[in-house]
Amino acid sequence: MTIKKFIVLFIFVTLPASSYASSSAGTTPVPFLKYGAGARAAGMGNAFSAVAGGGADMVYWNPAGIASSTRKEASLMYLSGLEGISYGWASYIMPTLYGNFGAAIQYMSSGDIPGTGINGESLSDFSTYDFALALSYARYYDFGKAGVLDYGANLKYIYSKIDASASAFAVDAGVIFTLSDNVTSFGAMMQNAGTSIKYNEESEVLPFVVRTGVSRVFFEKLLVAFDVNFPNDNDVFPSFGAEYSLNVMPDADIAIRAGYDGRQKDIDGFSRMNAGFGFKYTDYMFDYAFSPHGELGNVHRVSLGILFGKEFDREDALKEKIVKKQEREDAKKAQKAAELEKQKYEQADNRPEGLDENYNRTDYAEEYENPSSMSVRNSVKSIAVVNFVSENVPKNELAVYSEMLRKNLYSTGAFSSIAAPKEMPEADGIQNIFKSAAVKNVIVGNVSRKAGNLNFDLTVYDGKLNAKKYNVTSEDSFRAANEALRQFAEKTAEDIK
Repeated sequence: MTIKKFIVLFIFVTLPASSYASSSAGTTPVPFLKYGAGARAAGMGNAFSAVAGGGADMVYWNPAGIASSTRKEASLMYLSGLEGISYGWASYIMPTLYGNFGAAIQYMSSGDIPGTGINGESLSDFSTYDFALALSYARYYDFGKAGVLDYGANLKYIYSKIDASASAFAVDAGVIFTLSDNVTSFGAMMQNAGTSIKYNEESEVLPFVVRTGVSRVFFEKLLVAFDVNFPNDNDVFPSFGAEYSLNVMPDADIAIRAGYDGRQKDIDGFSRMNAGFGFKYTDYMFDYAFSPHGELGNVHRVSLGILFGKEFDREDALKEKIVKKQEREDAKKAQKAAELEKQKYEQADNRPEGLDENYNRTDYAEEYENPSSMSVRNSVKSIAVVNFVSENVPKNELAVYSEMLRKNLYSTGAFSSIAAPKEMPEADGIQNIFKSAAVKNVIVGNVSRKAGNLNFDLTVYDGKLNAKKYNVTSEDSFRAANEALRQFAEKTAEDIK
């Protein structure tokens, strides 16, 4: 999408909304959907559709706004006033490699309302209860020198209970385009586009609205925002506001806010003027907003925001994912190659000298485990080779290298028996091998693979636990490893004599 196409789309979406809203003016159910989210936005006159980086409250004002968040964040808000009505909002957002996800809940409770019949008679009290759940997703697209486009959407479930109960589904969708100067943003979003809500027999439409807006930061401290709202239950109205932030100490900022909300034009007094303040310290944010509503009273909003975890860098996360994927693929290739080499090695005629034609690998392994069954050869010495260990070589491959060394030691003719402990005993270690296997020497080894080579760090112990260390290096192939271990076996046989 080019920048010109984005501007055309922006105009196409927003201009027709003006005529649609004015011709559909009236009333809609579930008015709590219009109560907003966060005291910060309320203090700025609810002009928040184009505020990039607005945090978790952007789930309500424009879901595209959560795309620029780089940390997990939670936001809580409570509204008091308006004849005992209680309204709350809670949201959470989380950045990931696959985009940013969010969730939110908003609810309203009226408390007890006196019941009145059609003839004015008193009936039992009743109460209303409404809530909405939203799941959000947002991403961004970088246009390079032109700017960055954030886009996102909500899927919502709405429930309302007056006398009867009703429910509906709706979606929100929006975009925010931030210019390359990183201080100017344009936004557009539609809210509550969905099914009608039906209490008894009559179905009613949800309070649908389209918002368009612009925001800009001046002098790195002053944020100014302006919105035009096109609701289906009112005339078109503007809202605008400003926020001035000041750093008062390390990791601490305060903000003063004021705004104008044109929705309240039919209420006398200063009902259209909002004000508020905020305080941020490290990862914690507290905000307050005051909104007069004429004879209906004053509305107070308080909200708390919390940031979690470390900064998320999508590019670094993508690089890490690619590296891990490549490591898994390389490990699979190495394991497959090891299996093929192992098959070739086992199929080759690698029988040690001195054994007859009936020799096979299974019989040979049994002789290791039962050294007394082997005939005495050129010497009365016996030796044990513990299965090799490694941090980056598979166990099945290590078993092949351990077997190679045992065969090569046997082929020297210097040993009467060769024991094959599967692993090092935990309790008494090498000393226990000397006792249980009745051997004169024990060999342990660690294998590592690096830069196309195999490194064998081998240690030969005698009965007094004196250790002699050897380092054997070969190319990373079974044939080369076998040759290197054969030379080591011959040297070991000579040293032990």
